[in-house]
Amino acid sequence: MHKKELGALAWTARFLGVLFVGFISIFSWDSLQGQPNISAALPAFLMALLPALLLAGGLALGFKWELLGGLAFLAWATWYWLRYPFQPIEAKLIMAGLPAMIGCVFLAASFWDNLTSGE
Repeated sequence: MHKKELGALAWTARFLGVLFVGFISIFSWDSLQGQPNISAALPAFLMALLPALLLAGGLALGFKWELLGGLAFLAWATWYWLRYPFQPIEAKLIMAGLPAMIGCVFLAASFWDNLTSGE
């Protein structure tokens, strides 16, 4: 794989990671409903945003080191699958399947980079 294709693979993983982090951060807006003022809503909002922030940290690592980004997304997928065993399969495929796919793309970019670094 040439450097151009490797770059496309790495940037695809990064782009999909940003989209997924944005997607799960949308769910934190529910915590603002029913709160009388911002001082009461802010702690609940930050707690609801915590999973997105943790995954954004893994994504930030993935920008520099694809291997760590891939492991972060695969860890998220494994955690979600095991943490919510009674969720419908559709929810599991979205919340665990998509990050597993993104993690595999990160890992593929990392492995191809290691294989082609000797060229």
